[in-house]
Amino acid sequence: MDETPVIRMDEGWFMNDNSGPQLRKNKMAQVILNLNHISDQDLIADAKKYKTALTGNANFPNPNPTLAAYGTLITTAETDLAAFNVAQAAAQAATITKDASIKALHDGTVTLGASVQSTSNGDPAIIATADMAVKAAATPVGMLAQVQNLSLSAGDNPGEVDAHWNPVKGRKLYDVWLCTGDPAVEANWKHLQTPGASKVTLAGLPSGTRVWIRVRANASDVSNNGPFSQPATIIVP
Repeated sequence: MDETPVIRMDEGWFMNDNSGPQLRKNKMAQVILNLNHISDQDLIADAKKYKTALTGNANFPNPNPTLAAYGTLITTAETDLAAFNVAQAAAQAATITKDASIKALHDGTVTLGASVQSTSNGDPAIIATADMAVKAAATPVGMLAQVQNLSLSAGDNPGEVDAHWNPVKGRKLYDVWLCTGDPAVEANWKHLQTPGASKVTLAGLPSGTRVWIRVRANASDVSNNGPFSQPATIIVP
């Protein structure tokens, strides 16, 4: 029997015992930057703080990016933020100026419209020469509604004009009339065509000439045709 004495250590475990106490592993800490809802100015302030803390810090001899590169990022962001703030202040001032100008133009247009109304004595053909719309007249019982929002634009080819208007409920046919003279003179108007849609391309018109167009909804009973739209005018391309 081996009677070799067992040497005991102060820690309370046997020298030849391999079952000593296990070292506990510390949980790894995580860096938190909280960048999701930070302001631009606070981001720059924090970046400066980090750069200062890492400068000459022996614990972080080789930060990535380098502190020189990080400093450049800070300087660039700070410069661009300052420029943005200046531009934003200028934009706010420009907005105030623009709003005042738009209001002045709005008020001037209202006054101009009143002048056209007074001078024209409410004649829709004369008002049309100012390229202003007029309030639609009430539709008599049994008559189709008046065509609204007639607009004209240049067609794809010389001598062509595209006309568009709001469709009249329940109707597919429309009468399109043309005037090349004084639109206030009824005899100057002539029927061009009866399209089956609320748009049409008018071809063969005299290029360089101002024309007026008007449209009405077509009924099977002529007496129930809708009233003509307000005339629209354009110079034929």
